[in-house]
Amino acid sequence: MDVDLGKSICTCRFWQITGMPCVHACATISKINRNPEDFCHHWLTMEAYRDTYKHSLNPIPGQDLWERSEQNRSHAPKMKRKPGPITQKDGKMLMKSHLMSRSQKLKSS
Repeated sequence: MDVDLGKSICTCRFWQITGMPCVHACATISKINRNPEDFCHHWLTMEAYRDTYKHSLNPIPGQDLWERSEQNRSHAPKMKRKPGPITQKDGKMLMKSHLMSRSQKLKSS
């Protein structure tokens, strides 16, 4: 494998993809008595991690405390029956929907 420490590249492309030195690069780095962490991308440093999470997020109230609005309320689309005779498959679907609505009525009583 070809490793270029100056450009942070290796022919296996692991280093370019992840930002962390691959095993080939680590072997090369250890030969020159350096720390592999010095060759990691800046995004992987503790400083970058702290910068990412230094801003606090304020919690929002629970959904039960949200204001109710009737505007822009979403509704399910109206279902239309396909033109033509009812096929066996359509009939089974109608039966299932009828049974489901009937069982839902029974549960709510």
